[in-house]
Amino acid sequence: MNLVLQKLKSVFLKIKTKSGGYLLKLFFLIVILTISTFLINLFSYFDPFSFCYIGIDNDIVKGNQSSIKKAIILIKKNDPEDYDVLCKYVDTVAENNCPGLAPGCYIKGSKIVLLSPTQDESALAVVTRVQTIKKYAYFSKNFWDSW
Repeated sequence: MNLVLQKLKSVFLKIKTKSGGYLLKLFFLIVILTISTFLINLFSYFDPFSFCYIGIDNDIVKGNQSSIKKAIILIKKNDPEDYDVLCKYVDTVAENNCPGLAPGCYIKGSKIVLLSPTQDESALAVVTRVQTIKKYAYFSKNFWDSW
């Protein structure tokens, strides 16, 4: 074991002396960014290539975060224009009961879309969430563009 550690140390020293340590620093930076992206995506939606961050507040008892993420990914895949609107005008998608029996609602003057909590992860539930998120993302866009 000690021999392996000595070999690794000598390899890292050679890399450091040959490249001034930049290659090693770049490697560690990539590792840190990858781990950070993974951790951020545990509790929200983060797409570093599109500079899109959307917080997800799910109802732990009655809802699920997975169907919200699936809906956002489906919007990105099928509707790039709607995805851009979503990323620009929505900061948070939260599961919370809305007045009446609506599948969702928009808090005027905010960048928050509320969805009715559900544990259903079926394709129909995800498609319903896609439609609801897109609808209320445009409500947010209309508010902020006219403000």
